[in-house]
Amino acid sequence: MQKYKELVIISVILLLCLLPLSSLKANFYGEVNLIGGYSENEQFIDNSRSLKNSLGFEYYNKYSHSQGDFLTLDAQVRLLYDSDDEDHITLQVHNLWADYKLGLGKKLRLGHFQPVFGLEQEIDTHGSILQTNSMMNIGMKHDWGIAWSSFIGKYDYLIAAQAGLGMGFPHWDNNYLFTGRISRDYSDDLIAGFSLMKSNIVLSDKMQLLPAPSKMKSSDRTRIGFDLQYQWSAYKYLSEMAFGENDGQTVLYTFHQLNYAPYTLEAWEFYLQNYFNVMSYADPYAYSSLIAFGTKYKLTDALQLNTAFMINLDQEGISDQQIFLQLYYFREI
Repeated sequence: MQKYKELVIISVILLLCLLPLSSLKANFYGEVNLIGGYSENEQFIDNSRSLKNSLGFEYYNKYSHSQGDFLTLDAQVRLLYDSDDEDHITLQVHNLWADYKLGLGKKLRLGHFQPVFGLEQEIDTHGSILQTNSMMNIGMKHDWGIAWSSFIGKYDYLIAAQAGLGMGFPHWDNNYLFTGRISRDYSDDLIAGFSLMKSNIVLSDKMQLLPAPSKMKSSDRTRIGFDLQYQWSAYKYLSEMAFGENDGQTVLYTFHQLNYAPYTLEAWEFYLQNYFNVMSYADPYAYSSLIAFGTKYKLTDALQLNTAFMINLDQEGISDQQIFLQLYYFREI
């Protein structure tokens, strides 16, 4: 475990040492996330399923030569605070990758990045209360590995081989995560994708890099997935369905979201979301579902006020109702 930690730290230091100081200053972004809410089960809470109060930064830069861009680097890190966790302050590394352009539409990616399955890599949920189904479906949002992307005719494709460890470095026991997605832009308004996954992943007790998370168990997962994005006027519809097995048990994950950005209220955006996940078709039948409504209001170009109301359901009925208020700040520094 210590060797893994040292490898990550050394990799970050080497990455930063390779960057010209002038461009390093010009491409740093600061992030502040403040969130609070109320849950019927837990009363007042200071985190959602995916977000905690945090401070972060992102370094993002493209490097060019006479023939155009050849390298893109991204490092996105957060320090989180949780009053109820024994580790009050933790470190998350979301993105830590390098993209190398090899010409003719071919790219090689190395580092820590999202698996190439479904909608998660297509839309930015980094600072969002409302998330896609990725964490529940795949079992993680980011992992360490290598990816290749290119195109065949009108179709773009991506394939990735990753460690199956997630964000941190829990105990590894020949785990792996293989994903692939092929997509096509049928028009400026319609994009459809088809994804595959084969994995034996580690399920960790926490989503963080440091302190190191602990392994709870491994999970064999296979998936076939379909996703759709459709834009019509001020509305955007997002949909995803994934079918497969978790440890030999047949499962189904569906996700739908409708975004509305009214032309007459440029600072506002509204979201309506639903997911429905079947974890067991056997007796007893087991599922989880979410119905959610969210809003986003831009106070400035850098500061957003977000709200969300969520109804969580399972086979027993309503399991919880939650409401959240979030201030999210992100700008170049």
